[in-house]
Amino acid sequence: GKKCIAEIYRQADQTPGLSAADLKLGGGVFTNSKIDEQTQRSLLFALPAVLLAMLISWSCLRNIKLVFTTLFVAGYSALVSVGIVAILGLKMNGMLVIMPILILVLSLSTAVHFCSYYVEALRDGAIAPVDRMHELGRRPSMLAILTTAIGVAMLMMSHVPAVRTFAMCSALGLLFSLLSVLVIFPCLLKIWPPGIETEALLRGTAQPLSWSSTGKRFATPVTLLAIAVLPLLLVGIASLRTTLDPEKMFQADHVVNEHHDWLASRFTSVNAVDLVATFPGDEKDADLLHQIRTLKSLQSKIIEIPEVNSTFSIANVCRIPKTNSRSAKTIVQESVINDAIRSHKDSLKEHRLLAFESGSVSWRIRVALQCGGAEQQAVCQKIDEACNDAVGGMTQPPETWATGIWMMTSCGRSQILRDLATSFIMAFFIITPIVMLLLRGFIVGLLAMIPNVLPTLAFFGVLGWIGMEVDIGTLLTASVGLGIAVDDTLHFLHVFRRELKTHDRHTATFNTMRHCWRPMLFTSLICAAGLALFVMSSFVPARQFSIAIVVLLGSAAICDLVVLPALILSPLGHYFDAESATKQSQSDLVMDEELSAAPGVSASLP
Repeated sequence: GKKCIAEIYRQADQTPGLSAADLKLGGGVFTNSKIDEQTQRSLLFALPAVLLAMLISWSCLRNIKLVFTTLFVAGYSALVSVGIVAILGLKMNGMLVIMPILILVLSLSTAVHFCSYYVEALRDGAIAPVDRMHELGRRPSMLAILTTAIGVAMLMMSHVPAVRTFAMCSALGLLFSLLSVLVIFPCLLKIWPPGIETEALLRGTAQPLSWSSTGKRFATPVTLLAIAVLPLLLVGIASLRTTLDPEKMFQADHVVNEHHDWLASRFTSVNAVDLVATFPGDEKDADLLHQIRTLKSLQSKIIEIPEVNSTFSIANVCRIPKTNSRSAKTIVQESVINDAIRSHKDSLKEHRLLAFESGSVSWRIRVALQCGGAEQQAVCQKIDEACNDAVGGMTQPPETWATGIWMMTSCGRSQILRDLATSFIMAFFIITPIVMLLLRGFIVGLLAMIPNVLPTLAFFGVLGWIGMEVDIGTLLTASVGLGIAVDDTLHFLHVFRRELKTHDRHTATFNTMRHCWRPMLFTSLICAAGLALFVMSSFVPARQFSIAIVVLLGSAAICDLVVLPALILSPLGHYFDAESATKQSQSDLVMDEELSAAPGVSASLP
């Protein structure tokens, strides 16, 4: 399609008195060619995004060795994810363009958390700080990346091929990033140690937001508020509206929308439904003239629909005798017309107006529409009712059904909502047992999931309440956002459980905040910086995806730094208390021995 568009422009430039700028093109082929073009342009944001992530990493870590080590591991994982696309023989599309940056920032997130464990090992005076870092951080890091990979992989249940491709490549890239962080990152720290001065960079002795004095006072109200808003957010999600209109993938002033509006105002809209009328009977015995009369009746009913701009079929170009008498003259005339139509059947087939199958004859009616995507379902229903009215009194009425890109987007709008719900629910039911196993409790696991589901539910619930349409780029972030939110929660709970073995619940919470707030804030800033530049992309799905991820990252950071500690300090926090931690102590030792015995994850690295 792209080559055809280029050839049309070339021929226009070579025609005297005409140029490519004088052409107004529209339709699916033109739109798809511009989507490919925007995809290529979106690649230009990749390098600036990496540089911005590097700048934010430096401002957070302030150690050149540590910055380059983390960026090397993350960049290597991102390059491998691009290699996966090439190995699988796939082509980069609007969604896959963002995938390497997503892998990059998520790998950076895990590496920064590893840095916090490295600093802890330095602070404790460990003889082998890298080995101690690996011992402390491998389990939460493994679970964090695996839960994110699970959240992304659930998108493979979608019926949209582009979404399935994105999910598959992203999940494979995340699994490789796990190997990079657990093996390559510690090896690089041993080869090129950042130095003991790193201890002062990440530790942070002051408790953020004065948690030590205000945490207990606001814990219960914050917890009640977080639980109370969940039903309201679910109501908002139930009213969520989606859009798959190709024209809405571009900015309002883009050439695709400009040409679309020009054609619609002067000729007819490029939004159209292809209506197929199928008549029973063989090709040789079919009364084609009678069938064309039926098409004309169908068109006369359909054109009465206010949203219909025009209709076109063979009935528009064929001379049809108005009389229905059965005189000899009329019979001969109709027979001649039938023979003439049959003589042009190959031309009609070539122009996709007629199709013969075994025992049936099908005609095509193109219905041009002048309405937006939100009215698709209602208009399709009106067309169906008009067809039923037109053929209601016939002894052998044709079977009518609608198809085409416009119909596919109409059906896809409800389908992607089901995909969103299915992928999110499946990710929840897979990730929640992992958290339950980590905390060794059913109720405590459910409580710990509240700060993880709250960002995604809040984002989509608010979009539903305000009536904003959601495109495919935004919908991709639902289960991805759940996986990202779980990352910081797992690291927080991992440190909290260790603190709980030697302190009461309140002291353990404050100590955990002192240890975790900086790496959690740093990871959110670095990930948001890596994706923020795509907000300037003119390709709307890529821009919406980046906006949604940045918002979800910020929401997840707030939930993990405010809601999760409040939940632990509230009366519900007794489920997190020392009784379960005592049981944890023995299970942790067993799990550590199992992980140490597993090949490739030994705490003693080369």
